[in-house]
This record gives sequence, structure tokens and C-alpha cells, in this order.
Amino acid sequence: MKNINSIFDDKNYNEDLKNTIWNFFCAVVDAEKEERLKIISILKKLAILKGDDEKAIEFLEFLEGKDTTNYDDVIRFILDNSITMYTLGEPQYLEYLKNINGIKKVEICDEHVKICLSNGKNIIFFSLSQYLSNHSETITENDIEELESHQGLFDCHKGSIFTSMWFPDKNEVVTGYADRFGQYLHSWVEAKISNREVVMDYTLNAVMNKDGYYYIKGIDEPINRIKDWQIKQDVNNNVFGVMAKLNLGAEEYVVSRNKILGDIKSFLENDAR
Repeated sequence: MKNINSIFDDKNYNEDLKNTIWNFFCAVVDAEKEERLKIISILKKLAILKGDDEKAIEFLEFLEGKDTTNYDDVIRFILDNSITMYTLGEPQYLEYLKNINGIKKVEICDEHVKICLSNGKNIIFFSLSQYLSNHSETITENDIEELESHQGLFDCHKGSIFTSMWFPDKNEVVTGYADRFGQYLHSWVEAKISNREVVMDYTLNAVMNKDGYYYIKGIDEPINRIKDWQIKQDVNNNVFGVMAKLNLGAEEYVVSRNKILGDIKSFLENDAR
């Protein structure tokens, strides 16, 4: 375990304290425990009033009462948050990464972003909506707008199913447990682009190198995989329509597709009697 103070360079952040949540992070981690509780109370109110990122509020709440935390957990959280804000059209969030120990270099190119970490890992990503806009024959302008606003109608499970159908080549919807200060169920899409393994994340609006994605999300081993042709087959067989009648959603589908197909078969047999 490293003290959380060691993550940030020894720089004066007070000048822009109220400008960004990143300054909030620095103020919190530099404070003594008693001061930290007061600062967090104020900063949560400021963040809410400014309409700032919910993930940052979640992070501040996590820090409440904490003297130390796992170095990797915080770096992964900050990377996840920065990429989300970048794909929302807030490029300055990647600039803030340059102030954080553990991040060696941030390269912003026309076609992609590359983040080099001190532990030897590289994060390479680019916009999912832009890629699909250029390569997909099925995605609509409305879908693109939803992706780019991060106000999509779908959660990660349903979004992954649609991303799989939008993507023009072979792919799989993958489900497993990610880790953000605690495990949660998550889905994404895996495929190859130019012979390289990538992950497409609907909720991030990003295409990322698989190793980098698994690191950021804290993924160990997936619990289920569904191939793109299986999803298309299920659409053609009205599986999702029957699921709605059975009050089954996307989460149940990505976790237990085979069981659901069995349930649907029984339902249709009983319905036919």
C-alpha cells in the first residue's frame, strides 16, 4: 500500500481549487483526516452545484475517512474518469493526467490517444462513435448523438448488444466483473481492428486496446461471451420480444443466454398448448 499523497506531484493546486474536480482530488488527499471531512463536505456541494461528474463525487465519498488506499485503484479510477470526460469533449482532463505520478506520458494524436504508465502498461484509445460513423452501415445519426452525449438510452449490457450489431466485423459481447473500489457487473464488446485485439465500451464511447481496458476496469476473467452471429440469430428469432413478455432484460441475457433460450422454449411450448 502506498499513501494516497504519493500519487500527486508536489505542486500548488490551490490557485485553481474551484475550477475542476481534479483540484478537488488534490485538496482532499493533501488534507489531514479532520480537515478532509470538512473539505469533502464542501467539495461535494460544489461539485453538485457545478453539475460536475458523478464519478468524481463517488470518488470523494470513497475518500471520506480514508488515510490510505491502493495506488492502482486510484490511478485506474482517474484514467477511467479522464477518458470519459475526453470523449465528452473535455480534452483538458487528459492534460491533468500529466500532473499525476505513475503516468509517464500522454500523447494526443489525430487518430488516437496514447497514455504510457510507469508500470509499463499503455492505454491506447479512440472514439467509438467516430469509428462506427465511418465503418458501420447500420448505426444511425441518432445513435451517434446518444453515444457522444453519454446520455444514451442503454446501460452497458444493452449498449454492448447494440454495439455488437453496429460493428461490421466478427465480435463478441463479453460480460464479467469490473472493479471500481468494489466489484460490479459490466459488459463490453471484443473484436479485432487491423489484427489488434480491442474492446469497445458503449458507456465510455471508446475503442481501446484490450490489455489497457482490462487494466483500467480491473477485469480478471469474464463470466460469459456471446458471439455476434448468435445475437443476430436471436433478433431474427424474436428472442428479445419473448424476453420482454417474461420480464427478462439485457443483464439476464448477457449473463445467462443459454438458460434464457431454454426458458423461452418452455414458454413457447406451454403457450402453444
